[in-house]
Amino acid sequence: MERRPNLKGFIHIVEIVIITLVMFILVIQFSSIPGAKQDWDKTKLSLRGNDLLYSLDAAGINWLDADEVDQALSQALGGSVVYDVRVKNVLKPEIQVGCICTDTESAYMESVLGPFTLNGQRISFRVHKIDPSRIAFPGFYDVIVMGEWAGTNAAGAWDSYYGEIENFLSGGGGLLQMRSFGGINDLDAADINLFGLSWDSGLGGPTSAKTVFSTEPGDMFYNIEKYFRYIPGKVNLSVWSGFSTFQSSGKISPSNQEDYRAVLKQKNTGIPMLIVNSQVSNARGRTAWLAAGQDSDERRQLVRALVAWLSGEEYRVVPSDISAPTVFNLYKVFGPDMVQPAEIVLSLGYLF
Repeated sequence: MERRPNLKGFIHIVEIVIITLVMFILVIQFSSIPGAKQDWDKTKLSLRGNDLLYSLDAAGINWLDADEVDQALSQALGGSVVYDVRVKNVLKPEIQVGCICTDTESAYMESVLGPFTLNGQRISFRVHKIDPSRIAFPGFYDVIVMGEWAGTNAAGAWDSYYGEIENFLSGGGGLLQMRSFGGINDLDAADINLFGLSWDSGLGGPTSAKTVFSTEPGDMFYNIEKYFRYIPGKVNLSVWSGFSTFQSSGKISPSNQEDYRAVLKQKNTGIPMLIVNSQVSNARGRTAWLAAGQDSDERRQLVRALVAWLSGEEYRVVPSDISAPTVFNLYKVFGPDMVQPAEIVLSLGYLF
């Protein structure tokens, strides 16, 4: 008599396999759904964050005082919540400046970059000389100044440092170059690509005419002019009518005909004397080229304003690294010296 296969055993094995697969799929699905506690924690942060931001501001907290802000948030949030506070469109209280320059140029920059107080906030500069024989672009500097020394070198002097310069800018650094160019061959890759400069043979020769700001309120680079006018200095702005100490800039103009980047121009010729750039590398970093010129109070005031702008205009009041933060924003205007719209950004997260 022929034996039949044990179908019951086979079916039982198939059932076990199917059930195992179903359970495996369910485990994956449910493990990807945030738990109720996780959702509730995030909801609590959302409820507390906005209320805290606006209540502290209404109480008159000084958002630019790191100790005051840190103490207020620590008392309000306790030890289980991590917080980060940034203020955008303001200067940080201490700006680190590297100067690739001679001893004379370094001393000049130290004398120019004296401390000042603006809208109740004290700003100071720390100037460090970078030896021209050992050029580097360390990321701990906010701004690096490339002095007149650069103009004594052959064309392409910065090309061997192009990668370092680009990395410095992508980290949020700023570069100031002060020199004039004798011809198109003086421009190297950094001048063209990172400073956004081009040689325009159609420009006429410079005259003795005044050089003036070409920006208007609301323009992308208007803050440079604002800093020049409102940072305390020796220039009597009530009678000041323009710069008169610039040397020949050659025939330099903004690349790609981006005329809005020419912040200073000669009054009757339109020849640029200051060309700036932002979001240079990986949407970060700022550069400024300033034509050479004689020392004067107005030029010193301009250099100080430029270095301030190049530093990035963002102050991390209480810095913290938070993964997946909940972010809150508050917009306000600082004064009274200068109308300064700012954004306070509060980020919250849990320790665990």
